[in-house]
Amino acid sequence: MAEFITEDRLNTELIQLIYNAQEQIILISPYIKLHEKIKVALNSKLRDPAVSLIVVFGKNEDNLEKSLGRQDLDFFKTLPNVILLYNHRLHAKYYASEVSVYASNEAVQIFG
Repeated sequence: MAEFITEDRLNTELIQLIYNAQEQIILISPYIKLHEKIKVALNSKLRDPAVSLIVVFGKNEDNLEKSLGRQDLDFFKTLPNVILLYNHRLHAKYYASEVSVYASNEAVQIFG
């Protein structure tokens, strides 16, 4: 059953999604501004060569830094196994691994 998640809980759930991932993490959002705890989780998890990250961001054709700031872009560039994609029509939020999926403000646990 889907469940509404607030911002604070979403950060907690997203961190757990990252730490529980075994193969792939997918982050899709029109705007990406990484909390320090999410950076720590990504940095830790992506040092495992078996885990990859796909990041899709977008919406601000005129100023890409409104969608993904320079500091977060530079952070992603330091990580191995990262694919960064831009979609100018992106409006959805979706976070997933092979264990969990979070879309918009709804959360659904799968395979567990």
